[in-house]
Amino acid sequence: MPRASAGPVTVPHYWPEHQDGYYTVQNPPVVNVWYTVIDEVDVDVMWLALRQNNGDAAAKNIEVRFTVDGVVYQTTFSVPHDADQYIYRQAYRSIDAIPGLAMGATLRNAGYTKGWKAQAFKFEVRITSPLGTDQAIRARAVADLDRGT
Repeated sequence: MPRASAGPVTVPHYWPEHQDGYYTVQNPPVVNVWYTVIDEVDVDVMWLALRQNNGDAAAKNIEVRFTVDGVVYQTTFSVPHDADQYIYRQAYRSIDAIPGLAMGATLRNAGYTKGWKAQAFKFEVRITSPLGTDQAIRARAVADLDRGT
């Protein structure tokens, strides 16, 4: 015997609050000076991005530093001119002994990446190459700040 239906079941959707912040150095950045992109507590960082532009169309070395729950990780990426480079965690690769750290020109979907869930997370960048003409660097962090409330 078929069951009586009480009507459709509705499930509330979860749309987290995102911080989608850029730190942009418009006037040339200072070589070897750290710029903070995100410094948050109780956060789930989904991905990070780097971009650098210069009139010489040259790749530049950008150093990144992560502080995750008090542990500092640091590495350098060669970032091409005028192209987004995404930094994310995945299951099988490491850069400079940072578990699962990878960078690429393709933004990966959430099923491929792990993100960083932390009680405290800080992400900083600096340029270590000589500046190009009209040099600019940009870094972006996208994080879930909903904090389970």
